[in-house]
Amino acid sequence: TDHFAAPMDPPPPPTTSAPVDAVLQPTSATLDPTARPVRGFDWSAASAGRPVDYPALLDSYATTGFQATNFAAAVEQVRAMLAWRPDAAAVESGDVAEGARCTVFLGFTS
Repeated sequence: TDHFAAPMDPPPPPTTSAPVDAVLQPTSATLDPTARPVRGFDWSAASAGRPVDYPALLDSYATTGFQATNFAAAVEQVRAMLAWRPDAAAVESGDVAEGARCTVFLGFTS
């Protein structure tokens, strides 16, 4: 008797790919009017040997992609905290010292 199984034909390829179908969806004709276009940072200046404009690089995160957009929101928040100054009413009431500034502590996870 033969102790080896007969070779089997490979299964046919699937007619659709579930992961591809889940990701590649048709473009909606009705985009959110407040949505920003995704475009990222223009590296052509740095490629031409000019120094990188770091403020512009940080600003470009707002239009780079999902994670970068959230990073850009954090950058905007930090900028707002650094620009904060107490209002006159808070100084007059003694709640805040005149010339007080915001101290920013940064943390992150990997």
